[in-house]
Amino acid sequence: MTTKALSHGGDYCDLYFENTMLQTHQLMDGEVSSGGVNIDYGVGIRVLKGEKTGYAYSESTEWSDMESAATAASAISQGQAVRPRDTRSTGATYTAQENNGGRLVRRLYPGQPNPRADRYPI
Repeated sequence: MTTKALSHGGDYCDLYFENTMLQTHQLMDGEVSSGGVNIDYGVGIRVLKGEKTGYAYSESTEWSDMESAATAASAISQGQAVRPRDTRSTGATYTAQENNGGRLVRRLYPGQPNPRADRYPI
């Protein structure tokens, strides 16, 4: 992976892998009133070339996805423009639906775009 990240002549690169899960539970009058789970997973790749820094990430650790991120970080460190991957056909969307308790829940439908996403994988 470092070879791919340094493919445009970078001086240094590092890879940061993350797999974090945060669970929250809210108690009201001694009973659980709500809860949630947040998972952060993926890899960030940074390439340094002199005074310039290129950074890209992938929310997947599939080899091909990491290679794409490494290539993008390498190109960015050289000042080259990088076209982001089109996520409209490969993303996922969450929709709110009511469960049997009357609360809205979010359900994931793979393969559909998520127009509210604030980050897009490389």
